[in-house]
Amino acid sequence: MGAALFLLAPALVLWAAVVIWRCPLVTNCTIYLVVACCLGDYLWTFDAGGFTWTIDRLFTLLLAVAFLVQGKLGRAEIKPFMRLDGLIVGFTALLIVSTFAHDWRTSGEGEDSIVVHLANGYLIPLLIYGIVRNATYDQRQQRICWSILALFGLYLAVTALLEAAGLWNLVFPRYIADPEAGIHWGRARGPMLQSARLGFFLVTCAAVTWLLLTSLSSWGRMRYLLAVCFLPLSAAAMFVTYTRSVWMGAASAVLVMIGMTWRGRWRAAALYCLLVGAAVALTVKGEDLIGFQRETSAQVTRDSAYTRAAFAYVSWQMFLDRPLVGHGFGQFQNNSQYYLSDRQTSLQLEAIRGYINHNTLMNQLAELGVFGPLLFVTILSCWLTCGWRLGRSDDAPRWARRQGLLLLLTFAAYVYQLLFREVSFSPVENALLFYMAGLTVSLYSRYVPETSRPAAQPAARRQPVIHAR
Repeated sequence: MGAALFLLAPALVLWAAVVIWRCPLVTNCTIYLVVACCLGDYLWTFDAGGFTWTIDRLFTLLLAVAFLVQGKLGRAEIKPFMRLDGLIVGFTALLIVSTFAHDWRTSGEGEDSIVVHLANGYLIPLLIYGIVRNATYDQRQQRICWSILALFGLYLAVTALLEAAGLWNLVFPRYIADPEAGIHWGRARGPMLQSARLGFFLVTCAAVTWLLLTSLSSWGRMRYLLAVCFLPLSAAAMFVTYTRSVWMGAASAVLVMIGMTWRGRWRAAALYCLLVGAAVALTVKGEDLIGFQRETSAQVTRDSAYTRAAFAYVSWQMFLDRPLVGHGFGQFQNNSQYYLSDRQTSLQLEAIRGYINHNTLMNQLAELGVFGPLLFVTILSCWLTCGWRLGRSDDAPRWARRQGLLLLLTFAAYVYQLLFREVSFSPVENALLFYMAGLTVSLYSRYVPETSRPAAQPAARRQPVIHAR
């Protein structure tokens, strides 16, 4: 490995220089999302300075340096401070204080240190958010970045179907074919080695692809033909993840897309049919959705659903003991063991011993106290408000309104990951949402300033945001 690095050093230095001086910041952050998924711990690592370094973490340092350098070159500038930024600063300060006010050197067996957990889960995504929030961004940049994500989504969909078919010789990177690497062996899990993360990216990249193709008016009917070919491929890939949160996220994204882009009777009819279909499916197949066979047995799948009640119960008891300051960021796995002998409930609490929490908000409640999830939910609500207002703004150009819609579609898939898993053990989930939020807030502050809504003027008749066929 050392000899290979020595031979590759000139090319790596040249590539780093291009990233720092020439490549636009938003494009760099888009590439980071791909790098974080494919070039992480399982590909290559080395230890230095007390930390384990990977390609994606080195790329994070390049992003920070590129932001400073390009800021000096005038390609980025600090945007005016918003009240939302104050909430983000407060939440970040709470995370840091909560981490170092407790035993930050101790973590669960087989897990990264709590400092690495903090960096992966929140600090790196917040860095991505800060960079794209203050970088220059226009329609040309949007098409480049969306093209990258669309191609990445195609790669993920093909890889997932190759996994499901057992064609391991065609799967890349090769570590995907290792049953000892990651979790969820037996389901499609992609380069993230985790089915839910793969599904979240599949839903978001499918939304990006649809919005990108429908915006290419010069392509004529070819754009719809490509969309019709890609979407079933992506839907099949989502199915073979065998993950309920992915399926629900995809269904919610479809509802948001129809609700935001269709108009009149067609929208009402489509939403009615989808809701009725969902109700019938839950009535007829509800039990099968709770317990179905995936990598092991249907009983294990059913137990996985029911253990979430045990996680919620333990998290609530931990919160009641320390409602204001919590037990410390990253401390759930260490401290939850003291609550598993509770005999006041019929829940099988011992079943969650040694496991990480399965609900991000409940985990924040136990670790950070009441102010942690309160700040986080408030930030998410502000981002959604910005996306909604940008998507329906008459002052914003069409391409900017699409970014507002994309944030809503991304959140439709993200919210189920938030409620059914702890998303802070990897940078990819929060980084993807924070990336979309940063771009949306940047465009919102540019095209939807608060002072541009005088109450004295009559409201103009609102035009449809995006037309879809």
